Amino acid sequence: MTGVIDPSRIVTNAGSLPGDVLVLTKPLGIGILTSGIKFNRTSAESADRIIQVMSALNRTAAEVMVRFRSHGATDITGNGLLGHAYEMACASGVTLRFDAARVPYLEEAYRLAEEKLLPRTIRTTWKMIEADTDIAPTVPEPLRNILLDPQTSGGLLISVHSEDAAALVRELREKNVEAVEIGRAEELGRMKLQVR
Repeated sequence: MTGVIDPSRIVTNAGSLPGDVLVLTKPLGIGILTSGIKFNRTSAESADRIIQVMSALNRTAAEVMVRFRSHGATDITGNGLLGHAYEMACASGVTLRFDAARVPYLEEAYRLAEEKLLPRTIRTTWKMIEADTDIAPTVPEPLRNILLDPQTSGGLLISVHSEDAAALVRELREKNVEAVEIGRAEELGRMKLQVR
């Protein structure tokens, strides 16, 4: 891709700061549900929903994000939320802490994850991040796998100043972006990722 960018508006995955709030702009579960489609185990309603989610561009989220103190961002694609969050944590020198109960996902993905219908990338991503990731035993295994699920045309993970987070989420939702606060960036600790 080639083009022109305003150097004062660049947001990379290396800018997350301790105290930032983490905002996710699309629900997870696309990889699990598309695997289900291959085996006729995803409902027609869920298939329509994932097409809707994948068809939504990140352009609106990106345009809104740069009007706030967004210090870092990454798109969520083939390495899932936790894989790309790990890259952000490493590049930024912080620990990212997620509240698993707040992470949005497409409902039927949970059932398919319970049935172990999982993309292989979930395993390879977990191997990549396992040594630096602490997932509480209270996080159910299906949800853990959703957090690792590879996304096609997934959303953005935005690390934004805590004072701007509520306004950012509000404006994103007003523009039909499914934004949710899902965690915080902290000073680098023993682990790069923590999920509670």
